[in-house]
Amino acid sequence: MGGCPGLALAEHGLPADVALTNWHTDLAEQFFLAYDAAFRERPGFPGFNVAEWVNSWTTDQFVPEWSFLARAGDAPIGFLMSSNGTIKPLHGFIMQVGVIPSQRQRGLGSGLVVEVLRRMQAAGAVSGQLVVNVNNPGAIQTYVELGFVTIGRRARYESS
Repeated sequence: MGGCPGLALAEHGLPADVALTNWHTDLAEQFFLAYDAAFRERPGFPGFNVAEWVNSWTTDQFVPEWSFLARAGDAPIGFLMSSNGTIKPLHGFIMQVGVIPSQRQRGLGSGLVVEVLRRMQAAGAVSGQLVVNVNNPGAIQTYVELGFVTIGRRARYESS
């Protein structure tokens, strides 16, 4: 799915009790805890450990300033990981976004996506894209409500 940060962004702020912290390796375990809680019940969950998960996302195109941890107090409750494309002009890519089950339906996922789109736009990105599994209708609905449109469909995910 793709969205265009050049367009007016939806007004979705973060819940008042949520603080964001940019990616830093010192926080890798907290990011992982949010990831694990958000996705462990999803079909096809790979069961990564912390190191495997971090290595799978922190590639050459990984953008720490576009990747952040959401916390309520000291508890990790959501996260978003992003990269930039290798083509010019600059395109942002949301690699993964997750909210732990007890924090869903509060607007946190929408708030995370809008925040990263704002950051991408400020950096000069002409679009923001993501991939969502067709068996995740809640996420698809959220992205549609935020203005994303389907630009393609993959027949299947490739294993790496």
